[in-house]
Amino acid sequence: MTLSRREQLVANRMRRGNSITSIDAFQRYQITRLADVIFRLKKKGFKVFTTYHKLTQGTGKYAEYSLFRGTHGT
Repeated sequence: MTLSRREQLVANRMRRGNSITSIDAFQRYQITRLADVIFRLKKKGFKVFTTYHKLTQGTGKYAEYSLFRGTHGT
């Protein structure tokens, strides 16, 4: 399976046991569409878990992505 550079960056971060949010992805890797990268990783067989958090101010929510425990992607 071939991963794009963005997919590699995100997958490697999650493989190390870290979660990632859109803000993290932009600040660390200049990725502006993390949800698209996650979608493509899921299509390639990665077992990604999504946790939604409410914003502390205002309305809305944001997603935090991580790999299911005990997996390294696929």
